[in-house]
Amino acid sequence: FNALQRKLEEEGYVKAGVVSLYTPTEKGEGTWEEFPQPMSVKGSYYYDTYFTRGGYTLVQQKSERIETYALRLKELIETVQYKTGRSKVIIVAHSMGGLVSRRYMQLFGDQNVAKLIMIGTPNKGVVGNIAEYCDFIGEQRECEDMNEKSLFMGKLNAGKKPAVPTFAIVGIGCA
Repeated sequence: FNALQRKLEEEGYVKAGVVSLYTPTEKGEGTWEEFPQPMSVKGSYYYDTYFTRGGYTLVQQKSERIETYALRLKELIETVQYKTGRSKVIIVAHSMGGLVSRRYMQLFGDQNVAKLIMIGTPNKGVVGNIAEYCDFIGEQRECEDMNEKSLFMGKLNAGKKPAVPTFAIVGIGCA
C-alpha cells in the first residue's frame, strides 16, 4: 500500500498518514478538513501502529474472527470521518480486507462508503492447497472463516450485497 499511496500522491491526493484504533480524536474534529484535495489514509484493523523517533512501528494484533475485524473497521472509518469532516470513504482493501469490508457493510450499512475496491480478495472463500496451508502462513481463526465452506463465508455470500460501486481486481494462475 505504500506504493499505491505514493501513486495517489502523484495524482494529487494528500498523504495523511496512518490511522489505527488508537489514533487520538480529542481536539481533532475536522483537522484534515482544510485540505480541499482528496486524501489517502492507511489503516489496519489487523495491525496496530505507533510512532517512534525512527518512524512507524507495526505490531500484529492477535488472531481474531473476520467479524471482529469488521467492528474494528467501523472504528477506523469513524476516525477518518471525524478527522476529515467527510461523510464517506473509499475503501481499497487487499485479500481478507475485502471480506472484512463487505461484512462491515452488511453489519452497519454502506451509507459511509462511497466505493469499495478489492484487490485479490477471496470472495468465494479459499479452497484446495490454499485452504490446506492457510494456517501455515496465516492465522487459524481467519483461515477458518475464509474457508469456502465456513459459516462466515456462507453468511457473507448469502447476505446483502453492497449498494455502492464495487470493484474486484483479481489474478489467475495461483494453484
